[in-house]
Amino acid sequence: MIQTLGYKSATSADVMTVPPYAFAFSYNSDRFRDRGLDITGVCIAVATVYATYAPTPAWAAHNLGNSTKRALMLGMYTAIGNYHSVVGTYIYPSTSAPRFRKGHYPCFGMSHATAVLTFANHVVLGRVTRGRLGRGWGREWM
Repeated sequence: MIQTLGYKSATSADVMTVPPYAFAFSYNSDRFRDRGLDITGVCIAVATVYATYAPTPAWAAHNLGNSTKRALMLGMYTAIGNYHSVVGTYIYPSTSAPRFRKGHYPCFGMSHATAVLTFANHVVLGRVTRGRLGRGWGREWM
């Protein structure tokens, strides 16, 4: 796949992901005349966003009850993740170059849906936790 994009190695393709971020942050820092805030933002983004990929399945598994629920959820989690990898290769056809709107719009929508669902999950789990603590569950950990 990397060769079809015109790159000779994966490293060359990875390096080309840097300019959009560099442009976005340099434009923002020039606009607001504050580079320190942007450097801080980059450090926080790298430390939080990219570091969450590996522990996310473990976090999701531990938020469920018994082993049957965990097994089913992890299977679904893996299947959905693999499904999106396959879909991702088809929503970026070369005919939609150079803007690739056909591929960017679903990704943009899914990113926003993930943010909304994450917030909803936070609210629901907070209510569940408060309900359990109200009934005396988990007091030994406090």
